[in-house]
Amino acid sequence: MKGGKGGMGRSGGKPNRGGKPAGKPAGRPAGRTGAGGKPAPVAKFAGLPKRGEAKASFGGRSTAEETSSNAAVTVQRTLNVPASAVIRAINDADRRGWSPEPLYRVMSVLAPRFIRIAFPDGSLAAFSVNRQGNARCTVTVELSRLPAGANEKQLRDRWSYALAALQDQVDHSWE
Repeated sequence: MKGGKGGMGRSGGKPNRGGKPAGKPAGRPAGRTGAGGKPAPVAKFAGLPKRGEAKASFGGRSTAEETSSNAAVTVQRTLNVPASAVIRAINDADRRGWSPEPLYRVMSVLAPRFIRIAFPDGSLAAFSVNRQGNARCTVTVELSRLPAGANEKQLRDRWSYALAALQDQVDHSWE
């Protein structure tokens, strides 16, 4: 057998070399260099504005003066509906009557446990849904990026009412 002991590959008798010859490591692939052998310039993503610039997308702030507070408001309520029904009701564009602000955009969904939505003023709401059996769940809403001067007690009351309205809406859709 070549290379010493059998079963050692094509590396001349050295185990676990995978048949690669010894020598210099492979360089950069061809076609990735610019003029004079220098690396080619990398295109930058132009989608994110710099701090203080206006955002053109939904949910962004229009000026730097409109800053948000870092405090988050959390509201929790146990609903007598299945967790999957809660996520479907929040995600459905036709069933947004329960929300204090029905004009929102769904940012991310991890059904049936989590959904994050963005409002036109730039604030965010993250819904965590924990199952409590087959027909009951606990919904925790964490509000973040709140507008400056937001009244936390008023927000808690408003979202407690919204979660009650969400339960009513889901209850009526199951009947």
